[in-house]
Amino acid sequence: MTLSSAVERLASTAAALGLLVGLLLFGFAVIVEPLTARRSGALDQIEQERVLLGRLLAEARALSARSGVTDVGAKESGFLAGSTDAEKIAALQARVEAVATASGVGLTSLQPSAERREGLLRFIGLRAVAAGTMDDVQRFLYGLEDGRPSLTIEAIDLAPSARTVDSGTLDLRLSIVGVAPAEAVQP
Repeated sequence: MTLSSAVERLASTAAALGLLVGLLLFGFAVIVEPLTARRSGALDQIEQERVLLGRLLAEARALSARSGVTDVGAKESGFLAGSTDAEKIAALQARVEAVATASGVGLTSLQPSAERREGLLRFIGLRAVAAGTMDDVQRFLYGLEDGRPSLTIEAIDLAPSARTVDSGTLDLRLSIVGVAPAEAVQP
């Protein structure tokens, strides 16, 4: 091995090492740095939203802690109106009946269903049986979920009417739910 071949070998090794370091720096600048910056930005945004959510939750707790406030502006808030369960169910039934009348759907049955609680909310439901044409049913379903108080359709069963075959009438069974604030629990 001569000195010139040793120098050539050292030079090629140094060039390969330099190329490898250059590729690593390029990869870091093009891939790692932007991903790290994006992750950092996302974490900052999550923290800001967490702080905002904390403030909103504190405000909701403060509002629910005030006695007598839950029914003020119930219609505007989306909650069912009424100070008792019976009044809330009656408000729900009245809303469903009004939407059915406006849409041309004929109601045959409205029955209260089991209530459930989730956190600061109570979900009060009705089981409804109705019939109407496809257009009437579409207007009915849209009318239920649009407007105040807010209602949600949790289950639906739609089938051609067995009573009036070939008339275009549909039988409709659905579960409708309205929301009311849960009463504050006294310690």
